[in-house]
Amino acid sequence: MIDFIIKSSFSLSVFFIFYKLFLENEKMHLFNRFYLLTTLVFSLVIPFITIQTANEIPLQNFQTFISEPIVIKQKESSFFQFNWTVLFFACYGLVTLTFFIRFTKNVLNLLKKAKANPFIYFKNTKVILVEEVTIPYTFLNFIFVNKHDFQNNQIQEELFSHELVHIHQKHTLDILFIEMLKTIFWFNPLFYAYKKAIQLNHEFLADENIVKKYNNVPFYQALLLNTNGNKPIYLASNLNYLVTKKRLIMMTKSTSKRMNFIKKTFSLAIMASLFLFLSLKVNAQEKATTTSKKSIKNTAQSSSYYDNTIVVFKDKKGNQREVKYADLDEENKKRIPPPPPEARRMKVSEIQFDKFKNKTNCAVWIDGVVIENEKLNSLSSNDFVFVTESFVHKNARSKRFPQEYQVSLYTEKGFVKAFLNKKDFAPNQTIYLDGTKK
Repeated sequence: MIDFIIKSSFSLSVFFIFYKLFLENEKMHLFNRFYLLTTLVFSLVIPFITIQTANEIPLQNFQTFISEPIVIKQKESSFFQFNWTVLFFACYGLVTLTFFIRFTKNVLNLLKKAKANPFIYFKNTKVILVEEVTIPYTFLNFIFVNKHDFQNNQIQEELFSHELVHIHQKHTLDILFIEMLKTIFWFNPLFYAYKKAIQLNHEFLADENIVKKYNNVPFYQALLLNTNGNKPIYLASNLNYLVTKKRLIMMTKSTSKRMNFIKKTFSLAIMASLFLFLSLKVNAQEKATTTSKKSIKNTAQSSSYYDNTIVVFKDKKGNQREVKYADLDEENKKRIPPPPPEARRMKVSEIQFDKFKNKTNCAVWIDGVVIENEKLNSLSSNDFVFVTESFVHKNARSKRFPQEYQVSLYTEKGFVKAFLNKKDFAPNQTIYLDGTKK
């Protein structure tokens, strides 16, 4: 979820900044409408797309200190642990539901208003006559106008034509789309900025059509100024919910076809670049670090993994002791096996697999069960989805396992049980810190 929000927000930010700086004030409104809607969809989809650059992931070399076995048991928590995740999603769901109810209510109110008031047909469009004092505005296939102004011929033809453009180009669908996204991503201010940009683009498109049709820019500009100051209608296209100054400037602005072509090309290049940047996943080889760095990393991971753990062992006097992991000294902590490695499937290469067949150098386990190395001859590297390899120091080797390396191979079933189903994975070993066996 966090990864989705980060990637989509980053993508939206880049696209929106580019739009505000280079596209919004250019007279290529149809392309801008396509750009705004496409980048919205693109930013929501791109987090789910991953391109693998390599088919084979090299072996991760987990260097650990192999000691004698130890008994580890999980301690039952003695206090109530509050689940903040549940609270977070409950709050998110409540706010989202509130916004969805508000959105649905506004849509139904406009449909109810269209049905409850008298109407006439104007150029195959329903004109709804309402009592409220308002300038014409549209929603879906309806134009809402003040009944008194209409009956007294106080509504200019240009205003009707302006609203017809909104209807014919189906601008309401754009608004409904962004409003639905705002309902889900109400916490992200980028969607609010996108809505304003989309609405302004709609007005540019309508103005452009009116200027071409009537070819009287001064009169139309004066008409807009006279209608300035009216309250905008939620979910509807109307003449005043945007900055009128931008619209007046845009009507008289000239455009360079060459510059527009360059900016369109750059916008597509940015989209392609973001696609590669956010979806490309490089399977780079993880090189082995020094023992000291690995030891520090393992200690930090263990501190979290063994938070509620009791270590049972015999001290040098032979007395059995139970000690919290946090109370162990650093020397004894190093004797405890590190936590399971990060659960990430990997491909075992043929070179690695052949190396594991050498019983002189490697002791091998499959899904936690020790096997004879010869058994690997009847298996394939493709039978396994995960592997760890540990170096065993001389003082930790035994007669049964004198090899320098201990290798654990996992099939899909064993991988899921050991690393994905945490409840099924619990270290259950025994160690005596004085080095003597029972």
